[in-house]
Amino acid sequence: MYDVIGEINPETGLFAYSDVTLVGPRQVTGKTEFLLPLMTWRCTGLGRATAEFARREFGIDVPDPGPQKVMYTAQRAEDARQKWRDVHVERIKASPLSALWSKSPRLRLAAEAMFWRNGSIWVPGSTTGRSAGTGDQLDLGVIDEMWAQTDGSTEIGMRPTMLTRPWRQLLRCSMVPGLSRVEPDKWAYMRQKMAAGRSRVSADVRTGSAYFEWSADPDTTDPADQDVWWNCMPALGHTVPLKNVQEDFDDLDLIDFMAEYLGIEPTGTLPLWSTVREQTWRELFHSGDYQEPIALGVDANPELTVASIGMAAQVADGGDHHLELLARRSGVNWLVEAILSLNRRFPVCAIGIDRNGPLAGLVLPLTRAAEEQNLDITVVELTSPMTAAACATVYNETGEHDDDDPRAEEAPTTRRVRHISQPELDSAVAGAVRKYSGDRWRWDRVGSSSDITPLNACTWAVYAGEMEEWIGAAYDVSSSLG
Repeated sequence: MYDVIGEINPETGLFAYSDVTLVGPRQVTGKTEFLLPLMTWRCTGLGRATAEFARREFGIDVPDPGPQKVMYTAQRAEDARQKWRDVHVERIKASPLSALWSKSPRLRLAAEAMFWRNGSIWVPGSTTGRSAGTGDQLDLGVIDEMWAQTDGSTEIGMRPTMLTRPWRQLLRCSMVPGLSRVEPDKWAYMRQKMAAGRSRVSADVRTGSAYFEWSADPDTTDPADQDVWWNCMPALGHTVPLKNVQEDFDDLDLIDFMAEYLGIEPTGTLPLWSTVREQTWRELFHSGDYQEPIALGVDANPELTVASIGMAAQVADGGDHHLELLARRSGVNWLVEAILSLNRRFPVCAIGIDRNGPLAGLVLPLTRAAEEQNLDITVVELTSPMTAAACATVYNETGEHDDDDPRAEEAPTTRRVRHISQPELDSAVAGAVRKYSGDRWRWDRVGSSSDITPLNACTWAVYAGEMEEWIGAAYDVSSSLG
């Protein structure tokens, strides 16, 4: 990990990764043993020699790092101070590195700091957005126990202080929290960072952000198998004895053990049918008749490991909307050809894609492929307000309405969505929950207890069809050229 975090980008002469995320089992990832040397090196070892190396090897005139400012944060300000005071300071005090202090660490509450002879400073920090790093320049920001961050306020507080620092890095560390510690919908910030990290690794992106994760396969793992433990616990057998893990396995709730020791995200306790009631959804079943043209919608989960194509159509002019899942498969590489194939087989008036969602990058290759195949297609890119309107429309057309929810925007309607009771679409509706942004909301990709890509795909399809007023269809351009 040190080699990757300290890697120099030959095109800039600076750190290749300004953003680093580390996710691993509690106590058995060796986070403290990893972080303490890294923060110490930033204060004592990063200097002119690093810049001279970059100049000599890559011919780039990079600035000297100069004195470094390091801030360590944890789940609460007091937790950060205690870890800094009892672990960081005490370990360094007991080592020869204490000779590099310019004076004894300042221990006054809310003003703690380690001072180094070269001018570097190392402080514990607050986790609030207003105080996290504001006011001073910062070279290395550490967010430990990332699971405790309910939002990105700490990161937002740190980033402005790092803008002018050429050797800046933001480092996040955490375990996956168990259900006894926090509900799954309470650590959306960390889940978003995990999803983004996995996506970048899958796409083989090698600059900007580095992502490390130690976890077991949730689908094939036997949590009692010690071979599994050895595969996903880096510190096992080093700082953590095997017998201690065995004792914890015997004593802890299984879901908590799988989360905090094996890195398997807990998803089993979120309620089903909490947004649309099961009875409501079952009563919307119909025979499947609809009129052409149809509209398509496409969506993928944040990790891009699964994607869905949904359709919508009018049951009658100006009447109910028919929803249907056309395809759901692993990965996303199959989408372009599948969409074009559907456009050749059916009269498709529009294709809805979330402009800010996981498939934002699909629009260009899709339109290019359509041009190459002489297909004239209409892509509706839904902005954030559009996706909120689309979700509200579909929700309202289920017949559900939160009369006592002051944030609800939906107005009653007699139009209804209809479906043919497909298990994957039913599951998506059952597990879907809402994520609010101000007074608007959308289906929550992270907080829902099931894969909601089928529901999103059908939702975008409804909106795209309405945008095009259910007129027109994709056609072969060459067929009109005489």
